[in-house]
Amino acid sequence: VALSCGLCAERLCNALQEFQGVVRAHINPATATLTLAYDPAAVSSGLLTEQARRVETQIAERYAHRTYHVSGMDCAHCAEGL
Repeated sequence: VALSCGLCAERLCNALQEFQGVVRAHINPATATLTLAYDPAAVSSGLLTEQARRVETQIAERYAHRTYHVSGMDCAHCAEGL
């Protein structure tokens, strides 16, 4: 979920940047990849992988994603009201 939803991807990056040793987190939505810049003297790649999976699961559990089919919304103003 976190890699396919732009807002959740941002949440994941922000959460990971809070961890000690993480310098930068970036998600490329086109390739669904997470890139972390980190200090290997401060944190291991294995621990970062575990933390990323845990945080992604927490985000997915907290923020539900649903797709709804809406018809008859050919007015931009009305669609914006949704």
